[in-house]
Amino acid sequence: MKRTLAVFSLIALALATRFGAEPLLRSGITPFSLDVIAPSAGTDLVPFFEVMSPLPGAEGVRALPELEYKKGPPQKYIERLVVKVFGPGSLDAQERVVFHGRRTRGDALIRWAKDEDGASFVAHALRFAHSPGLVEPGAGWIERLVLLLEARRHLSGVRQAWIMDQAGTPAILLRHDTPHFTAIFARKKSFYRIDWIADRGFRWLDPLELFARSFVVESRRDAMEYLAGNLARVRMKEAGVDQAAIKDVQWPLSLLAGLISVDPSSVDGYFHFAGISALLFKSRALDAASAATLDVLRNNVLASEFYARDVAPDTEKTREIGRLVRSLTRSPE
Repeated sequence: MKRTLAVFSLIALALATRFGAEPLLRSGITPFSLDVIAPSAGTDLVPFFEVMSPLPGAEGVRALPELEYKKGPPQKYIERLVVKVFGPGSLDAQERVVFHGRRTRGDALIRWAKDEDGASFVAHALRFAHSPGLVEPGAGWIERLVLLLEARRHLSGVRQAWIMDQAGTPAILLRHDTPHFTAIFARKKSFYRIDWIADRGFRWLDPLELFARSFVVESRRDAMEYLAGNLARVRMKEAGVDQAAIKDVQWPLSLLAGLISVDPSSVDGYFHFAGISALLFKSRALDAASAATLDVLRNNVLASEFYARDVAPDTEKTREIGRLVRSLTRSPE
């Protein structure tokens, strides 16, 4: 009798899982719109973590990359980089872009993708969550549940999604309830993420336009060559380094932030990034700068020293960064 009940219970559980789980999973997904967006070309791109992305280009807008320290040494990637965006005349950065380092998924859901690359799997899941009829005819119930579980992973609080095809590989953009957009780029099972966030709504950033101009480079070497070529062409204005303003150095500073993200095990990137941040901090052009701007620059020098100590503690460049730190933090006499 007990054996009969056990068998019956297993059969009932299997049937409930098959016929009841899909409606239950769908009920937990807030209705969202799904659209297609075409990629567009752009200039002034910087490879952050191998994702080429443009800087905000509105007139008078200042973009300052900020390096955050997390105890290293960072052998492959630092965790993330933040670009803070200051509007014309604004003292605080009310909009920002967060670039996240490469992550490799090894969870059970991604294993169901089989030969499908990670980006295609996510796009497939979003399409199925939006329109059940888009799943391939004959798809098994387990596959349908896996797709819904994957969709729920990304769709919490999402009202709108876009899929952009880049040479056969999709990229995903998600618009959240709050002023927050998330982009997902992938190569095989490795994922990159960008967040565009605003405290009071977007005025200076256009996430949809910035997303359309962003793409993953073919290789880390391509990113390094691009950065090296652009850094070699950087020329500071002849007015004097003590007169440097944010608009004069935000391009080379962003390139150096990109270099750190792509090659975090080299002290050279930290050395030059700290040097320009310190130069700008001391510039007479920033005498009236906000505390928020000065905090970003000071923190860049401090974080650069910490990372430099992690990757090359006994080099002259690391010691020079330390001297810059002391010059910025020394109390006035």
